[in-house]
Amino acid sequence: MILQVVTAAALMVGATLTQVLVMGGGAFLPLVLLALSLVIAWGRRSSTAKLWSALRSRERTFAGNILVRLA
Repeated sequence: MILQVVTAAALMVGATLTQVLVMGGGAFLPLVLLALSLVIAWGRRSSTAKLWSALRSRERTFAGNILVRLA
């Protein structure tokens, strides 16, 4: 859950630095998009946690099936 928020924040911090240092633009728009991304990620944290748990259980089942077939 927290990983998605941190990832979104890191991505937008990188975008802000690129905008300011490389492109010579202002930092306002990337910072607004950072705030928007954080709000969306925080609001969707429960559905993302469900998705990750489903993917993890599916991954374990898939890995178990492969090991059974190899044996």
